[in-house]
Amino acid sequence: MNNYDPGAADGVSLAAGYFVTPNFRAELSLDYGLASEDTDRISYTRGSTVQGTVSASAYSRTLMVNGYFHFRDTRGAGQLDPYVGAGLGLGVNHFEDVSTQIPTTSATVDDSDDIDWAFRVGGGVMVWLARRCSADLSIFYLDPGSVTTADRAYKEGVTVPFAEGLELNLASFTYSLAMLYRF
Repeated sequence: MNNYDPGAADGVSLAAGYFVTPNFRAELSLDYGLASEDTDRISYTRGSTVQGTVSASAYSRTLMVNGYFHFRDTRGAGQLDPYVGAGLGLGVNHFEDVSTQIPTTSATVDDSDDIDWAFRVGGGVMVWLARRCSADLSIFYLDPGSVTTADRAYKEGVTVPFAEGLELNLASFTYSLAMLYRF
């Protein structure tokens, strides 16, 4: 399946971290992506290529261990604190409410859940509002892995086989604005 894009989605992240040194911060984060539903024109390839559409909802949940290098080692009100970071963890990916439409018929596909390795790289800047409080603006490339459906669809009790399951890679760029408090 080519050309399916689940579109943009909001998310919620909870994280706890610690400045191990003045320039290095370690963090454990739980990211909860909210479902994004979209319908796209796609092409199926099974011997020959057939045009059709897929409608579905897709989302991920990730548990990550992240490390950040801060270019400045002083923090206080009004200071900018640029950083780069990377993380590794697990992604739990969901592909649900899947329906397909090709020129001759339509069908539904069972919901799918897959667990995969996840990684992220990127950077941002903290704007320190006070000695212990900052606003954080960042952009990261996040790859939580992929999710693959079963290799069949259903229509009115009849099974329609696919050559293989529908695979969806959930890699994306994430933009975030966060408030951080340093204990």
